[in-house]
Amino acid sequence: MKIEVVGVHLDVTSSLTEYANHRIGLSLDRFEDRITGVTVRLEDISGPHGPGTKRCHMEVHLMHRESVIVEQNHTDIYTAVDKAANRLKRTVRRHINRVRDARRSHQRDALRTAWA
Repeated sequence: MKIEVVGVHLDVTSSLTEYANHRIGLSLDRFEDRITGVTVRLEDISGPHGPGTKRCHMEVHLMHRESVIVEQNHTDIYTAVDKAANRLKRTVRRHINRVRDARRSHQRDALRTAWA
């Protein structure tokens, strides 16, 4: 799984990049075969959102499906990465389950029609 970490108005250190890679790896390891890549955008959005506010924007590119996007704001960038990674795990799991359930429902309907 390819993970790209970029910073916008924020210096992304090697330790921050390693931390983001580690957290995403832990969160998405069971879905790794369905993911083509992850883009992480870390930005400093101080101003109207409050002093020192950071945003972590994560986008997961799924094979043969649309992307899943999660954003998390916090004053500490590491905490924003943690919370975003946790949300990302739940969101990707929910998205994959919905697609699977829809496919199964469609197959059941096709079988019912064939036997009717």
